Amino acid sequence: MLPILLFVLSAFPDYQQASKQYLTAKNQYSQYRTSSTRQEAVNKTLTLLLSRNRLILEYLHSLGEKSMDEELTLWEQNIKNSDTVAEVNKAALDWESKLERITKLANQAKLVILKNNLKVLQDNLTNIGTTDKMTTGNAKLYTEKLRLAETKRNLVVFDTNYWSYENLLGYLKESRDALSSASQILYEATTRP
Repeated sequence: MLPILLFVLSAFPDYQQASKQYLTAKNQYSQYRTSSTRQEAVNKTLTLLLSRNRLILEYLHSLGEKSMDEELTLWEQNIKNSDTVAEVNKAALDWESKLERITKLANQAKLVILKNNLKVLQDNLTNIGTTDKMTTGNAKLYTEKLRLAETKRNLVVFDTNYWSYENLLGYLKESRDALSSASQILYEATTRP
């Protein structure tokens, strides 16, 4: 599965616009250091934070992940009236404290999607592949590849707090490679007109 790219989400243009406006306001404040440019920078920072939050919520939804909806929506409601540098900085730090959980949930959702797609592929191979037209060696290898694919896929579990995205992704890649080998064996055994 290709990763969902943030720029294809409907909230991305708003985030991109907010980012540009933030940078302009920040640069103007750095250059002039007036109270009006400071307040404009605060306002644009707040807009950027809200846009980023909406973008991340949409990204999580696109992955089927909704467990942080309430928390991120509440965060957004709480900061909407922030109008000082201290309040906006506190809001930014509060959101950033959630980033590790957001990343972990997104990675977990992506792994579940990949795992389910590989299971569907294996089910399809099992439904169309029969070993009766294969040589004994190929039939045995085909069965072993399917078993290996399932074993590697079953190693992807999230029952601890210490799982590694890269490690679990590696298991899914091994499962994919085994399914690819099985499909090649099946293809070679298929008679063609």
